[in-house]
Amino acid sequence: MGGGNGVGSGGFGVEGKPGAHYAMQDDPCVACHLGEGKNHLFEAQLATCQKCHTDAENLDVNGAVTKIEERVAELKAALQKAGLVDENGEVIPGTWDEKQATAIWNYGVIEEDGSNGVHNPVYVNALLDAAFAALGQ
Repeated sequence: MGGGNGVGSGGFGVEGKPGAHYAMQDDPCVACHLGEGKNHLFEAQLATCQKCHTDAENLDVNGAVTKIEERVAELKAALQKAGLVDENGEVIPGTWDEKQATAIWNYGVIEEDGSNGVHNPVYVNALLDAAFAALGQ
């Protein structure tokens, strides 16, 4: 998993900065994924989220993950409609202009990160905005 979205870099057409989750502790990866119980599966720990999000009942705090998943699905559909990715979200080989490349690249950055926006939701939403704008949406 790339921490690129956590540090607010890696996308195209968006100026990023480290997300709150990335900057909250000396070692946020260990704090969030291993937690106090030292979970070596590296799964995000709800107890860590609840230190700040006291009302969180699951990792989809305030529905943020669901909203980003929906937007990513919309972007994938738009990229498919434009003939840029296949049904699996894999890039279809070709030559693209800068706008198409921006949309494809930002989609890939978000997918590669694998956090559904949790690492840096502000940056991921900005990447999505830039991708949709590049596609004229």
